[in-house]
Amino acid sequence: MTQKHLKNILLLNLLLVCFGAQAQDSQRIGVKAVGKHANGMVWLRWSPTDAVSWELSRTNGWVVERVLIPTQELVGDSAYFRLTREPVKPEPMEAWRQMALENQHAAIAAEVLYGEKLDLYSNASIQTIVTKSRETEMRFGFGMVSADQDFEVARMMGLGFVDETPLPNRIYIYRIFAQPSANLVKSDTAFVLINQNEKYELPIIFDVITEVRDSTVLVSWPSELFKGFFSSYSVERGTDTLAFKPLSSTPFVTLYHKDGSGMEKATFRDDSVEFGKTYFYRVKGKDAFGGFGPPSKTQSVTVPFPFAVPSNLKYDLLPNGSVVASWEFSAADEPLVKGFNTYASQSLNDELKPIAKAKASERSVTFKPATSELFFWVEALPNMGKAKLSFPILIQLNDSIPPVPTKILSGQIDSAGVATLIWQRNTEPDFYGYKVYISSSLTNEPSLISPNFVRDTLFRFSVPLNTLSRNIYARVMSYDLRYNHSAFSKPFRLSIPDTIPPSAPVFTACEQRAETVLFSWIPSSSSDVALYRITGEKDNSQVADTVATLGIANEFLWKKPVDGSWKFAVWAVDSTGNAAKSHQELGLKITAGNKEVSPRISASSNYIKGAIELTFRVPASTHTILLYRAEADEPLRIYKTLKGNNQAFSDENVKTGVKYKYVIAVKKSNGGVAGYSNELIVSF
Repeated sequence: MTQKHLKNILLLNLLLVCFGAQAQDSQRIGVKAVGKHANGMVWLRWSPTDAVSWELSRTNGWVVERVLIPTQELVGDSAYFRLTREPVKPEPMEAWRQMALENQHAAIAAEVLYGEKLDLYSNASIQTIVTKSRETEMRFGFGMVSADQDFEVARMMGLGFVDETPLPNRIYIYRIFAQPSANLVKSDTAFVLINQNEKYELPIIFDVITEVRDSTVLVSWPSELFKGFFSSYSVERGTDTLAFKPLSSTPFVTLYHKDGSGMEKATFRDDSVEFGKTYFYRVKGKDAFGGFGPPSKTQSVTVPFPFAVPSNLKYDLLPNGSVVASWEFSAADEPLVKGFNTYASQSLNDELKPIAKAKASERSVTFKPATSELFFWVEALPNMGKAKLSFPILIQLNDSIPPVPTKILSGQIDSAGVATLIWQRNTEPDFYGYKVYISSSLTNEPSLISPNFVRDTLFRFSVPLNTLSRNIYARVMSYDLRYNHSAFSKPFRLSIPDTIPPSAPVFTACEQRAETVLFSWIPSSSSDVALYRITGEKDNSQVADTVATLGIANEFLWKKPVDGSWKFAVWAVDSTGNAAKSHQELGLKITAGNKEVSPRISASSNYIKGAIELTFRVPASTHTILLYRAEADEPLRIYKTLKGNNQAFSDENVKTGVKYKYVIAVKKSNGGVAGYSNELIVSF
């Protein structure tokens, strides 16, 4: 075997796999069925769901079975009963010869079943294989349509059966499935319920619509609602309500189309109409057994005489600002119309607004336009049928007057940097739109931020927040249809939210003085700082408490400190709440001492020596004396450290006319503060 032959066989197998994909995927031969009963007989009609199912079922045929349903008085069958000894198959080619000569549907069905087919051979090309697949699909389609048009044709194709032996006034269930075959492909089963106590009736087709389009009448109806009842339709026409005749010798089968609501509709086109005549139409549906349902309600329509559309529209401008618009219309068509309507619109998509009416003999109207630019239309009003609208013409007036400047009503910038502007709407008839400009100051040239015209009175745009500018200024310019523009609106100030924290302060000192703690820092260099905050974490709690909130300052005296091991920080906070923490965090162990110990301090001024003589009274267990001093209203600071056995100290570093404050603290040998003395004030 050559490589070429092997390749073609693989392609053939691929086609067979694709051709049988549905059956292989689902392992089923699809089938649908319907039934009816009358005169003591039951008609059954079934159809494969696709070309693959049809090919797989034709050779072995179909099995038809029934079961009788029991009632309260009568017994039924205990199992399904097969109605034919052999499966239902297509009749042989000899049986079709005479019928094919008399019935075109039979001729089509015979050609589908026994006509010459395209054979596949070992060296068939891929195009031949594809053509074979399409041929099978077309044969299936033509065959099913032929079967739908004639029940006898369907029966001879092995797709129909008549049960002549049902018991009267009983209920049966019929089932149809493909005869099992050696290829192990299973079949779906179609079930049909036949209740002979209920009359078999076909519905009346409703919502039939007739419409005249030039020299054609279109008849349409919602065919989607009747899919389960009818396989084809007959459209009948009459010149009165009695003399109806079918418009086609064969029932009408159409490709469905969907209307605006998504409903599938069938449409029949009647081209054999005469102008000026009135016609009556009705539609009947034909079921799969060849029977027609009742006719629909009659719809009448009169075919109007055709007439020309107004054409060659022109206009002239008058000195007073009015416009004379004219058009052409055939004088021979004047008897067919009763006049003209004229319309104007701002654009081709806008609603048409009436301008003036004209008689059938008139060809112009004079009017004063509301805008400097508009589209003009003329509509011919017929005595019968639908009006015809002309193509539009654009009318442009000389206009150099700009619209008035608008006024910005409100605006803001949110925390995400989205700015919103709202302004007053212009009322000029020829107004077109706006453009928006911004600047960083009142003296800078505004920049355009709306690339297209803004048709609304609200506009949003983005503003960068990481900027040193705290405000921007917005302006709006108004434009008309001729692009004449107004002056800028008055500038509107928009405040930019501050998201930039101030520079951090420098924490320089945190020390205990007597029974107080002094904090000092270098202030932030930012100009928008509103306050400073001191926070502290006690005993490694990881939760910061606020010690103090201050205004603009560079130090703070904590007069009632809390004992414990602390870690302090200073924060600078601006006017919008942005905060910056000092990079330095200073630790301090605060001990208030033993309150039962009360050291005392006293003093006298020695002007000869130029000193202040201090005397102490401290406990015997004192290890160290801490002497605090301050000039005037300054905070106390550690001045000297003395041994615990000292009872006096001479402060010679004093100035005449200065007021001094003194406090001593005593410490034990373990380093803890035992207590603080009274505060002593001396004026030297």
